[in-house]
Amino acid sequence: MKPDESNSTVKLGFIDTVCIIIVTVCSISVRVRSFHHPNTCVFDEVYFGNFTNFYLNHTFYQDIHPPFAKLLMYKVAEIGEYPGHLVFNGNIPYKSPEYTMLRFTPEIISSFVPPLCYLCVRFLGFSSSSAFTSGILAAFETTLICEGRHVLTDGILHYFSIQHVTVLLYFRTLKKRNLYFHIWHVITGITLGLACAIKNTAWGLMVLDAYVYLRLLWPEQKKSMDNYIRIVFIYGSSLFAINFVVFWGTYILHFLALPFVGPGIDYIDFSLRKHFVPYGNSSLLRPRLDPPNLLFRTLLYIYRTHEGNMKLNGFHESQSHPNNWPLLTGVGVYFFTHDSRQIRCFGNVFSYYFAFIGVVCCCFAYKKPQKWDAFVVSVGYCFSYFPFFLIPRVLYLYHYCIPLMIGIVGYGVALDLYLPKRVKGVVIVLSIALVIYFYWLISPYIYALPQRDYNKVIWNNAWVVGDSRHIIEKSQDRHN
Repeated sequence: MKPDESNSTVKLGFIDTVCIIIVTVCSISVRVRSFHHPNTCVFDEVYFGNFTNFYLNHTFYQDIHPPFAKLLMYKVAEIGEYPGHLVFNGNIPYKSPEYTMLRFTPEIISSFVPPLCYLCVRFLGFSSSSAFTSGILAAFETTLICEGRHVLTDGILHYFSIQHVTVLLYFRTLKKRNLYFHIWHVITGITLGLACAIKNTAWGLMVLDAYVYLRLLWPEQKKSMDNYIRIVFIYGSSLFAINFVVFWGTYILHFLALPFVGPGIDYIDFSLRKHFVPYGNSSLLRPRLDPPNLLFRTLLYIYRTHEGNMKLNGFHESQSHPNNWPLLTGVGVYFFTHDSRQIRCFGNVFSYYFAFIGVVCCCFAYKKPQKWDAFVVSVGYCFSYFPFFLIPRVLYLYHYCIPLMIGIVGYGVALDLYLPKRVKGVVIVLSIALVIYFYWLISPYIYALPQRDYNKVIWNNAWVVGDSRHIIEKSQDRHN
């Protein structure tokens, strides 16, 4: 391809390469640190570790989330010759070191979230220094670190979600609708499908896609509004079709990998149970070809799974509410405790506050020359965050991670929009120093290290016991 064939309005240079390397090294370092510890189940490893075992034994299991991240962890485990023998159950120590390999998969994948945050700022047309700030804020953000260090799918979700945003923003810089443009249109649909095939929280990104496409194709209205509507419909429908095919395809792979009856068989629709056969009877696989067809089966399974997901509304000690998340006014997520050492999924208070500031600044950038670039952040954040207020099921702090990443990108945007160069340099240094300081301060809760002084580390007691609403809900649950 010729250098100018992409027609991108953003060109990356040597400084960008150096910054990306620094951000990536920092990100990997804080995620792989002591990843062998603890050598027992942490939080939902009891589920996702066993899901990998079920895949390796090809026995069906039931889960409320789409399967792509679990399929990915399964294939990496299979390539690594993990036999699926570890017991994932409470505080029982793992009997062999293969658990470190299982943790390594989400650790490495999630490590590339910060460099992608860097690229998002750059593809929006802002400076390397501001992008570097966003990258460091993401690298030392403790919610992202904690979720990415264990056998969980959330770190993989973070990567594929911000990967889609990065691809979308790069696609947005392409001005000629040539072959290169259409290749990236397809890639945009694929990355959206992969993100949505991990957890349904990624579906809010579709509105961000709609906003970007509407703005990108706006010049077509100069010919006629009918032409604009037609072009938008063609690109919008094809993007959704690609997204759906990828999303549906992961379920097909999921069902193909699990032909045998397993512990999840009692939790699925009765009409689907006949398609699974007793373990080991490969000669009896013919029932898997019986109607209904795979598309109908998949759609029914998705519907029933989503229905079950929305019914998870019982009180949980670690639950919080969407209004708690932006400014960290609610309880963190309890992961692990042993011999006075704990793992709790707390947010880095400075990353959260800076992200919130960034979003607010982008929302009020309507008088700035780059207002449409800033509004990308506003739209992405709002439609990834506010739908949670409509969700009836129990929610946790880690559900905020997608809007948080977009907000971190917004902080880099705000630095360029509002600050003169000299002031911006000082603010960047202070921002990075504060984020790294709080990471160091809270790190015993990330790595299950000896605790520091509680009053110095826990700046808001609600992080541990919850806010007044949480306390009332807990009291009501005890009396029921």
